[in-house]
Amino acid sequence: MIGTDRLAQLERLLALKESGALTDEEFASEKARILNSSREGSEERPEEIEPEPEPERSSRTRMVIIGVLALAAAVGLGLWASMPVREAVADAALKDGANEAATPKAEETPEVAALSPEQALAAAFKAVTGHAEAYTLKTRDGERKAAPLRLLELPFGPVLLTSNELVDGCHGCAGAIGVYYLDRDGASFTVRKQWPDAVKGWGWGAPPQEWSVTEKFTRFPAVYAEGGYSGQGVSCGSASLTELTSEGPVESELIGLSYSNGGAVLEDTGETGFGEPARDLEGKIVNIVKGKSFDVEVKGAESFRESYQFRGGKYVRTGGESRLSC
Repeated sequence: MIGTDRLAQLERLLALKESGALTDEEFASEKARILNSSREGSEERPEEIEPEPEPERSSRTRMVIIGVLALAAAVGLGLWASMPVREAVADAALKDGANEAATPKAEETPEVAALSPEQALAAAFKAVTGHAEAYTLKTRDGERKAAPLRLLELPFGPVLLTSNELVDGCHGCAGAIGVYYLDRDGASFTVRKQWPDAVKGWGWGAPPQEWSVTEKFTRFPAVYAEGGYSGQGVSCGSASLTELTSEGPVESELIGLSYSNGGAVLEDTGETGFGEPARDLEGKIVNIVKGKSFDVEVKGAESFRESYQFRGGKYVRTGGESRLSC
């Protein structure tokens, strides 16, 4: 009786013959070998027949068959094992593709063009005036000369300071420092708010000549400017303080710094035509407490102190009119 293992071998051998992998002669030789080996375990053993020596080709055939069977088994196992892997990889790829399509990609923000301070100042001035450098224009008040001064980078955005001068100015006419709040757009700017006469000068059509940007007095930077006025033999010096707040420029009360009436003193009386004695006074800002107060210490013909307090968003003088005003 043929065992299960040998029956399986015969079935595989037949499959190889039908597929053309074995010739009829090779199939018959291998079949006889399998059947002969199946009888070795039976009780009634037939007379042993001396098998004819197999030709050299049969030996090679067995090697081919064994190799084919082993390869078939390995390939079958490999196909079975790799199938889920390929499917899993394909599923993952499809899912990744779906996720990528479903998730919108953030648009790349173009880099802000790198500008030198000079280039940035010119670009800001051009946004305000249409000119990249100083120019002169005719107005109903006469010719005015505009020029860029400085570009500030404040917490709420860029701020441009300009010079606005009345070329043929009169004694009582003043130029100014203009203040412009801007928005940056790459390498260019747009105007958000503007105050062309934010920081006024002291006369003769000129803007403030002595000015600076300081953070000593206020929360936001402020334009501090000094100037003076003379008339009828009396001269007085003062300072303006204009804080550049997020809402716009805020100007404090004028700060008196000096006084002289020497030009109005009459030689015969030693007094001025206004009935006051000759006096020269010089003041200096001291005791600054940022956002709260400061004093002007005055020395000369008299010595006294004037105080300023921060109230209602700006500095105001306490104690009435300044003794340093004209």
